Amino acid sequence: MKFKPAYRNSYNLALPLIASASITCPLAANEVNLADKINLISQANINPSGISVSEQETNFSIPSWAKDPLPSPYPIPAEWIFGTQARSSQTKQSSTNYYRTSQIISPDGKFAAYSRLELQAEPELPQSQVNSVLFIENLQTGELEEINTQMYFIQLPEAASSILPGVMKILIPASWSKNGKYLLVRQLEGIFSSSDVSDVALVWDSNTSQIKPLLPLGVEYTTAVLLGWSSAESERILFRASILGEEPHTWAVYLNGQTVLAEDDQPLSITYGSIHKTNWI
Repeated sequence: MKFKPAYRNSYNLALPLIASASITCPLAANEVNLADKINLISQANINPSGISVSEQETNFSIPSWAKDPLPSPYPIPAEWIFGTQARSSQTKQSSTNYYRTSQIISPDGKFAAYSRLELQAEPELPQSQVNSVLFIENLQTGELEEINTQMYFIQLPEAASSILPGVMKILIPASWSKNGKYLLVRQLEGIFSSSDVSDVALVWDSNTSQIKPLLPLGVEYTTAVLLGWSSAESERILFRASILGEEPHTWAVYLNGQTVLAEDDQPLSITYGSIHKTNWI
């Protein structure tokens, strides 16, 4: 699988949103544990307390290497993803499973954001796939926007109209901006059973209802990890990017795509917005 070079993408493209008055979301599946054997960057010991699923007993072994392949402060539900796939592997049965993240409410109380993950678990890990959809609800009007995004880092065949077997595209709402205008979303893109994995930042503008993908531009790297909003400047995003086996560097990406080296900058240590856990049973 080849990467599409970051500098060749048009990251200023605003993707249209799909609004729906009523959307019925399927139930979440078992909370379990598993992981892809991706050995790129050592995982930080992060507890994904902002994510919730139904709590059910499991009667199969959980791989000890079940964790987010990248050390982002906004972890994916790796235990659920890889544990559910482990169950399919052990039972030799395919299954379709759903997971909903917790809601993150904007600081002004106007919007609530969450994502729904769909895992097609197959007995063979390289045949499994994960897709996800972002939902943003206007709490004042009740309008619910459903946002489907494309792959920006992993290059799929041009003929592919959807996520292919073996592909992960996982959306995790990360943090609102301090004024509530922007929502930062982590999009992890990867290929099961490979070292192809990287983060993309998505920024949703509450004034225009448009979403913009952001990546370090003009920088050579094989993996980028989303760190969050910059503590030095409010409207730029930090990544840690590196070529496999080389020392990583911190890069700041402005909302217009401008990318600068930012070794002295640090991500904000707080998350703007309140988190509301919702268990799907």
